[in-house]
Amino acid sequence: ANALCFYRIIISLYIIVLLFLYPFGEIKTQIFFWFVIGAFLDFLDGLIARAKEKTSSFGAFLDRLADKLLVCPILFLFLWNLPAKFTAGCLIFLEITSVSIALLAKKKNINISSNWTGKWKMMAQVILVFMIFLVETESWQKYKLIYWVWLMMGLSLGSFIGHLQNYWQTKKNNPNE
Repeated sequence: ANALCFYRIIISLYIIVLLFLYPFGEIKTQIFFWFVIGAFLDFLDGLIARAKEKTSSFGAFLDRLADKLLVCPILFLFLWNLPAKFTAGCLIFLEITSVSIALLAKKKNINISSNWTGKWKMMAQVILVFMIFLVETESWQKYKLIYWVWLMMGLSLGSFIGHLQNYWQTKKNNPNE
């Protein structure tokens, strides 16, 4: 399962390179293709890990990192091109802080598994990315997606707060860790 996470990270880095080298409209189909493969590998990765009952804190961290690398660059670019730069900044802040908390927890052997808001947030992010690809780049309808963005941001905030609560509760119960 971890090997699939590494493949997703490679795909994500390739998408990031494409996003920086070419205008989005020129390579939209290619990025969508790689995004769908990455999303499918995410589904497959979780399925295999649960079926083989081989879950680990490293695997959970790697999965979280791969998720963020796959989704966030596309969302950030989309939001940056709308009059939503503040929202783009908030998204990046929440995601980087969330990964940092997970990294700190892993370093201290604290397991902070994903909470329900994190699962729903990831689903909302994937759906939003699909909608970004389906709506014409120059269409006024892309502005309607901002409502979905705010739903996703609310879930991101809930997930972030859940991770913080989980981390501090574990620290409080195990002060030596």
